Amino acid sequence: MKLWTMAGVALCSSVAGMSMSHANEIAVLNYYPACDYSVVGEDTAVKYIDIQGKLVQAKDVQPVLPQLIKTLKTKAKESGAEALALTKRNVHKRESGKASVSLTGQFIGACKNHSKLKAKATPLNASGSPQELVEMSTVSIKYAHTIELTDTIKTPELGDNHLIAPHGSLYGLKLSSSYEDVVERFGTPVFEFAPASGIRVLAYGRSHWLWFKNERFVRAASYSDTFKNEFINHLEFDERFDDRNWELPGQVHKGDIITPEQIEQFNLLAAGGDARLSLVTEQLLKNNQQYTRTEVTGFTLQSTANPVKSQWDFTSIENEALREFASLLKQKHEDELIDIRHVKAQAIGQSRKNSGRYLYLYDANTLVEAIGSSVAEISVSPDLLKSAGKQWKFDQFYFGQPLQEVMNIAPDNVFHYRDTVELEQNGYFATLFLNDNNGEQTVYAMKISVM
Repeated sequence: MKLWTMAGVALCSSVAGMSMSHANEIAVLNYYPACDYSVVGEDTAVKYIDIQGKLVQAKDVQPVLPQLIKTLKTKAKESGAEALALTKRNVHKRESGKASVSLTGQFIGACKNHSKLKAKATPLNASGSPQELVEMSTVSIKYAHTIELTDTIKTPELGDNHLIAPHGSLYGLKLSSSYEDVVERFGTPVFEFAPASGIRVLAYGRSHWLWFKNERFVRAASYSDTFKNEFINHLEFDERFDDRNWELPGQVHKGDIITPEQIEQFNLLAAGGDARLSLVTEQLLKNNQQYTRTEVTGFTLQSTANPVKSQWDFTSIENEALREFASLLKQKHEDELIDIRHVKAQAIGQSRKNSGRYLYLYDANTLVEAIGSSVAEISVSPDLLKSAGKQWKFDQFYFGQPLQEVMNIAPDNVFHYRDTVELEQNGYFATLFLNDNNGEQTVYAMKISVM
């Protein structure tokens, strides 16, 4: 693993407009590195402030955030880190006229750079403010396929075959191959999704999605037509696939600029057989929008004998997991952990182990991150799946809830600033994300950090 260079830091922090002028300067990130980075430490900085009235106001908190960030940058530098990711902000009312403001950060160390890839947003931006979780026929289901991903991760070399062939093969592996043969050939997927009986979807990195029907390989695509970018940005990269320069018939490669004649030739070569191979392109405007260029950006390889759906209706299990998590949080004692293995709701998707962490998808709106077997964070958002419903509810909070109602039922330590509300209760720290609904702020998404 190579050291994270200054160029890598500047890339990952481009949204904040930062650049590193000195090799030993600690950058505060808006996005995690787009790579398999290391976390060399974590710490919390705390400062006590004076407040006016019963509620903590934004004007009380904002002035101390730069001081807390400066403290964390110093601690990150002492730990040998190269950057700081702010992960949690807590505002807690203490005795009369006092409150504590705490800021937690991860110290980011070594990283293998992936300059072409998109990264996951950090929970807080470089200024310490929360960031919103970042961008057909249906079949109703009750129970999903059992998912069993072991801690043993296999990443075999893919070999020199880069061709996606019209007769139905991906890098030499044919459609109709068994699930076992695919996993043996390609290794452990970063995520497995089982939305219905007999259906599996394997994600190899963020750019290769393989579908199975009754344990047979029936579809491959370079993009997901099931998940939105907000969900995909949570997934681990697999450079074997994400960096792969795949080839299509007619000597067409990923990233090529092609002509209409080449597209016509491709369509002729891809026609016929038991599989349908499709080309995905993007139009690029050039020379002050006077003409366009067509870039090859993706592919779809589909068995014509075994078509599969890409979107499902999860209404029957909607909020089932959220009700259980809300109940578990109310019952838990201080410093007690919630064991993901004891959750009765069944996950419909699970990631492989990544830096000790796992992801569990429970329905169209609920994504849970566990450290080992302990629940660490629950993300609730209608922007995970393209077919997501928006009627989520967690404890007293729900999608579309008016801000005033939130403020009325929230505990005294509630903190409202612009489009976020922060609060602490029942063994968790929560951030509610708001959007504008006909001139009124209402709840859109929620992130729960288990304490």
